[in-house]
Amino acid sequence: MKEQKIIFRVSLAVAAITLIVGVIGEWRIDKVLCLYVPFLSGHRTFCIDFCMGIFAGAVFSVAISLISYFTKKQEITFQYWTQLAGHIQSLNLFGSRYFKDGSTTDSCIKKIIESEEVMSDIFVLESSYTELARLRKEISLFRQNSKLKKQVAKTFELAGAVNIDLTHLIYVHIAPNMNIKIQRKYVNQYNLDNSNVSQFSESVKELQETLGIEVKVPDIESEMKQW
Repeated sequence: MKEQKIIFRVSLAVAAITLIVGVIGEWRIDKVLCLYVPFLSGHRTFCIDFCMGIFAGAVFSVAISLISYFTKKQEITFQYWTQLAGHIQSLNLFGSRYFKDGSTTDSCIKKIIESEEVMSDIFVLESSYTELARLRKEISLFRQNSKLKKQVAKTFELAGAVNIDLTHLIYVHIAPNMNIKIQRKYVNQYNLDNSNVSQFSESVKELQETLGIEVKVPDIESEMKQW
């Protein structure tokens, strides 16, 4: 998206300059202002036509870059949300595996320490976060204070906070002799009701609503009643 913005700005500048030069030549403003413009002398018509040709091409480039920019913006923003949604599902799966309902903090610590898959599970989530970072870098919006830009920034900030929480869980796994208070702190900060994970999930929902994306979720409870 950055490329489209650069093309737009350069083309706009070229269009403005050539239009000004063309107007000066056509209306003979240079003579009115007693200016001496060497390249217009004796070749005024050719210079005007030349400038107008460049002007037309620059205007065309401006239009194409704008269309390309907004198309790319919509595509990248949707890809970003899709990656966010997949990241949330992976986090929920991770949580259901190591933080089952009714489990105590100490039992979760034991599960994390004894698990042979926790490291690979966390690395998968960190790889997903890396892809989020790549998509986030490509997103660029014209309005600096737009609601969408703020929500995109918020979701990425919370995703980073969750990534740090996951790193703390790695410490719990690789250092089983760590102080129990620190272990409980690291485990609880990931699993609390107002944890970064839960805030991240809510932020992604807000972004989804802003983008107008509708995702139908089956009502399993109602379907089971019909059975």
